Formats: sequence, structure tokens, C-alpha cells
Amino acid sequence: MQTISTILYVDDDEAMLALHARTIGHTRRIYTATTASTALDVAAREPLDLALVDLYLGADDGLSLTRALVAKHPKVRVVLISGILSMSVAVEAVKAGAFDVMAKPFSVPALIARLEHPEIRPSRAYTPPTLDRVVWEYMHRVVNECGGNISQAARCLGIDRNTLKRRLGRAPVD
Repeated sequence: MQTISTILYVDDDEAMLALHARTIGHTRRIYTATTASTALDVAAREPLDLALVDLYLGADDGLSLTRALVAKHPKVRVVLISGILSMSVAVEAVKAGAFDVMAKPFSVPALIARLEHPEIRPSRAYTPPTLDRVVWEYMHRVVNECGGNISQAARCLGIDRNTLKRRLGRAPVD
């Protein structure tokens, strides 16, 4: 059993980073990065126990970052995360050195508990995310990919700008 006290979370979605940092930041040291170069800088400065790496990092690639982190810091457990996963991506992630692959949304505290206590099996079956949660996270991703431009994101999604703003403003029903 290895205690996870220092975490690097790499995602180009700053809202998601802030949410997870608030969720686990009071019990563990968490560093966040939105680019591969920033993540590698943090990993060079800080001793890490866990790195959560998003597959899509804007111009950067989560698989390449996984390879670099594993090569330079072999003791760090890297978990590749993505909202859009396929079997081929999961295989590539494991080949790149990822300890695990997780689909978004996921619970960071539950992941940490599973890594720290692998002998404990979950007491209940997997509950898939609600459609409302998946749509909400997808809208956030599109807004992020559009550089925060709500009008452009609304055009990409094929909905009205005000509708997008309203739907992003309310929390998803879980």
C-alpha cells in the first residue's frame, strides 16, 4: 500500500482542474497544469505520487506526456483520463506506461482510495454518469476548445448562445 499525498492533475479544462483541486486539495497536495510543458516542469520540481493526465490537452498530447513522465519519473503512477475513450486508446496508454486508464467523469477520491487500498473492492456496482452530466461536461469541453468563446461554442453545438450560457450555469443532476 502506497499513500498518495502529492498529485499532479493535467487537463486543459481549467474549470475541471479547479473543481478537482477543491475536492481533494484539503487532504493532499495537488498541483495543476494545463499544458505538457508545465506538467513536466512541476514533475521535475516536486516529488509526485500520482499524475492524472487528460488525453486531449489542446495542442499537446496526453499519451506523449504519459511517456515522458514515466521515462523521467518511473515511481509516479500515471493515470490517463478522457471523456472519449476507446479500447485502442486504452491499449496505447498502457503501452505508454500508464498505470490505469479512466473515463470521465470519475471521482478522484474514489480513484485514490482504490490505488491506496487495492485489496478493498467497491461495495456497489458501477453507476454510469447521467446523460445530464455527460452533456454538461461535453458543453464545457467545447467551450474550452473554442477558447472560452461562448458564441463560437454555441455555433459548434448547434444551439443558441443564451441556451448554452443557461445550461452551463446550472449544475448537472447526478
